[in-house]
Amino acid sequence: MRKIILIIGIMLGVIISIGYGHYDASEVNSEMDSEVIDLTGLSPDQISTKLDDAPEEQNFITLDADQLTKASGAKLTEVRSSVDYSEINSTMWGYWGVYKIDGHYVFCIEPGSDTLSVGLEVSGNKSKYNKFKDSTRTYLDRVISSGTKHFNQTKNTDYIFSTQLLIWDYLSTNERSVIGNPMESWNPYFLDSWTIHKPDKYKQEIADIENDLASWETIPSFLSKDKTNPKVQTLKYDEATSDYSIILKDSNKVWDSKYASYDDFGNYNVSNPTGSDNVKISTKTASTKPSSLRTYSWVPVLSGTEQLYDAGQDIIHVGADKESGYMKVKTEPVPTGGFKLTKVGEGIDGTTAALSNVEFTVTSSTYPGFNKVYTTTKNGNIVTSPNELKLGKYHISETKVNDKYVGGFEQDFEVSKPNQIVKINQDKEIVNKVYKSKIRLEKIGESLANDNSEILNLEGAEFDLYKDLNTNQQIDSEDLVIDHLITNEEGVAESKYISIGSYLLIETKAPDGYQLNNQVYPFNIKNDGDNNQIINIEAFENKPITSTAHLKKIGVNSLDSSLNGEGNSEIIESELEEHTIDDGIPLAGVEFEVYQDLNGNQNLDEDEQVAIDTIETNENGEATTKDLKYGNYFIVETNNPNINYAINNEPYYFEIKSTEPIEINNGSPIENEEKFGQVEILKHGREINGTDEIDLQNAEYTISDSDDNIIEVLTTDELGKAKSNPLPFGEYTIEESKAPIGYQLDKTRLNFEVNNQNYDMPISLKFNDLPITNQISITKTDLATGEEIEGAEIEVEDLESKEIIEAWTSTTKPHSFNLDYGNYKFCEKVAPAGYKRETKCTKFSVEENGIEQQFELTNEQIKMAITGIQNNKGILIAITTLGILFVVKNLYKRLVLN
Repeated sequence: MRKIILIIGIMLGVIISIGYGHYDASEVNSEMDSEVIDLTGLSPDQISTKLDDAPEEQNFITLDADQLTKASGAKLTEVRSSVDYSEINSTMWGYWGVYKIDGHYVFCIEPGSDTLSVGLEVSGNKSKYNKFKDSTRTYLDRVISSGTKHFNQTKNTDYIFSTQLLIWDYLSTNERSVIGNPMESWNPYFLDSWTIHKPDKYKQEIADIENDLASWETIPSFLSKDKTNPKVQTLKYDEATSDYSIILKDSNKVWDSKYASYDDFGNYNVSNPTGSDNVKISTKTASTKPSSLRTYSWVPVLSGTEQLYDAGQDIIHVGADKESGYMKVKTEPVPTGGFKLTKVGEGIDGTTAALSNVEFTVTSSTYPGFNKVYTTTKNGNIVTSPNELKLGKYHISETKVNDKYVGGFEQDFEVSKPNQIVKINQDKEIVNKVYKSKIRLEKIGESLANDNSEILNLEGAEFDLYKDLNTNQQIDSEDLVIDHLITNEEGVAESKYISIGSYLLIETKAPDGYQLNNQVYPFNIKNDGDNNQIINIEAFENKPITSTAHLKKIGVNSLDSSLNGEGNSEIIESELEEHTIDDGIPLAGVEFEVYQDLNGNQNLDEDEQVAIDTIETNENGEATTKDLKYGNYFIVETNNPNINYAINNEPYYFEIKSTEPIEINNGSPIENEEKFGQVEILKHGREINGTDEIDLQNAEYTISDSDDNIIEVLTTDELGKAKSNPLPFGEYTIEESKAPIGYQLDKTRLNFEVNNQNYDMPISLKFNDLPITNQISITKTDLATGEEIEGAEIEVEDLESKEIIEAWTSTTKPHSFNLDYGNYKFCEKVAPAGYKRETKCTKFSVEENGIEQQFELTNEQIKMAITGIQNNKGILIAITTLGILFVVKNLYKRLVLN
């Protein structure tokens, strides 16, 4: 809130300070000689008192319009900025006399009137000035003009009082009936009546003004007052200055160059040295015809408008009338002269020769109607007579020349002296150069990069330039080769200079990689005045050499007898007869990508492997590229949907050098060898009734395709191996269809695939078969009781190998063991004690896997009568000995068998 109050206070203070500005008497010019009396705010009576009591040469401050009205009773329609009495000689006039309004002296036309006390009412219907005779008004104007002139020159205010006295004196004599008698002191001889009061210092000023008045009616002697009959002054030719002039002298002695003013003289120059009564008129342009009327004035133009007033009348603005004189001017008869020139032509080789029949037209700024044509002679010259041209200013221009040359010469010249022969071109030969031009052409073409359509400037294009001598716009035997052009690295070529005529331009060699543009281009060199110019011919465009590349894709049989080993060629031929065609099989759908060999090194670099085209073979195995630009290329197979044919990823290089179609691979088909795979079986198994792993012969395996069609049955050889015939690419299954004798059939079904990744090496599959095995159980029993008995020695013999496969001594439990495939017999070698040995062997076979075979071997007890055992020690010893021997024998057999 305090800030708001503070701001409002500041604003009010500014407004008040502006609105209440007032006059400060201390601001009056301090350079005035005497004390300044301040009349501001005084009443009219007080102002009158101040004026009455004012000392000599008193200064007053400025009154505004309202104060002046109050003091004088005047009703002014315009602001009088000051009433300044500082220049009034109060000893003579008091305060009623001459004073200033708006910076101009105002002279009273009522002798002795007190201006301020009478008032200055503006009322035009009471104007005495308007009732004065014309001669009176002219006199008043001239007196005021002369008096103020002397005052302005000397700054002596006595001239102002002298002017006022002359006005009152003249009016009291000549306009008394209009002025009346405002004061008792008025008399017809007003000026004389003041003689006793007039100091001597005024006499000279009055004389100066009256002397001026005497010369107002006189004009310079070289002028005429009669506008209808002006004096004619003739200017004389001055050979030294090459102009016409005259000096006019005023014998009346009234000419004063300070006050001279005159109308514009156009081509005439007027000079009048300051203070001189002479006037010089000169011109460079001759004219014997008098000029238009010239008006001269010598009365000065007032620096400010002076004023008159009378009681109850208007403020009257006055100025001296101008008194003018008239004359005309002309020159004496015009002297004459002429000109000369020499014209030659310069050829392309720089040599020159005279040119005839070249036309030049001469015009004149001095004589606007002058226009004349001159023609060079056989020597190339123009030389006029000395009286050909009047003295004056001329312009010569070449207006007609043989089109073979460039014309256009022009020059201003002046015949300034009688009999003068002007040397055109400073007397040097005017050379017309033969018109010649160069042609400039630009060769452009599309970039050779297939993925770029940018327009390039082409270097190395060659052109022949012919002169079309018979102008039929066709190249024939009559035409002449005059230049051979080759475009530079910017694609630009320029010819040598050639002259006007008809020409033919034709391309003779295209830039590398571009088709020849053999269009004949006719053009003409014409003279348009601009010599040595270069004519740009529209850009010549060459289209890149483009062509297509064609290939054929076939599949060929790659099988030979070595593929499946010796002796199998018949199988191969019979199995693959459908694949074998002498000319190969067309392969459809094979895709190729086309790459551009950008650096031309005939190597497919990594940064060049950006395909610019992809093509695919049709049902005939053929494919064609799009239009390829001039350059080097590779084509690479990227996809082959034909099974049995591996992708041939070898790059094939070819070049596009002409518009003829290209046959890739020199026209030979690109071959894909028909690829086949093989499967190899390795068959192993445990030796029958042994522990070693052996190769198994005669195992049979069946190969089927993905549709379960049997392709082939393989049988392993003595090494346990079997290799298939060639297999086309595809998916297959294999399983054992017949096991080797004595071995179990392996029913495992395996899947495998022949493809690009594995076709070049046989697919190796390993199989293991287990021998056919039975569990054999043999029980030794008592024939009579059926109870198991121990102690019998039994052996199992392989009937084929005659080897003992198993041997044991019976116990009270059955003897069990596994036995592999084969034919066997078991025999009792030693009977249990007390039993008869079973001499008959039992034969059996192991033919099926997993069967348990049980056999029972019985023994009959030995029956005999034994008496007298107790008394017969020899028998006991014999029996004991036999028992020991039996035990030892059995132990020995066991050790040997194991």
